[in-house]
Amino acid sequence: MAKTLGKALVLWSGGAASTWALVQMLRTETAAVYAHHHIRKIPGQRAAQPAHECRLAAVRRMRQTLAESGADFAYSESFADHSGFPVMARDTVSALFHGAQAALSWGFRPGDALIFGTAPDRAADSSAALAEEMRFLSVLHRYVTQAVFLNDAIPRILWLEPPRTDAALMTELPEKIREDVIRPLQAVPD
Repeated sequence: MAKTLGKALVLWSGGAASTWALVQMLRTETAAVYAHHHIRKIPGQRAAQPAHECRLAAVRRMRQTLAESGADFAYSESFADHSGFPVMARDTVSALFHGAQAALSWGFRPGDALIFGTAPDRAADSSAALAEEMRFLSVLHRYVTQAVFLNDAIPRILWLEPPRTDAALMTELPEKIREDVIRPLQAVPD
């Protein structure tokens, strides 16, 4: 099948929703797929093995499993240590910045896309609240990505919304990576 979507960069946290988005993009074969894992050390982590280390290890295991199954995608990762800040902005800001930087490095253009694996705030009180959240994040994407690309010719953003329940989402993931998706999220809370 032809790569009709150009390039697609999945912002891959290692959680179930972003892993689902990566698997969906790999299955469609309509885009050259890239994945960027942004690791963020956040304030107040006291665990013996912080969540960012657990997630990185899980992502690396999943990446290896996907590669062994024949999945073809480019991969990058970035790390930001925010542990010195008493309060942090939502991680979407940091993920967008680092994802846009990865997209710029890989030569992304306006027809290409940055992919998020979930609709923002699935717990929104109403469809109006969800629409407002989507509008806000779309504007945020535009400004952050323009700042990285230094112009208005930027990749678009796509929100792939996974199944509504975690059980349904997990059944759509390859069996060999399900355990790695769950383990870092259960082992060390953020």
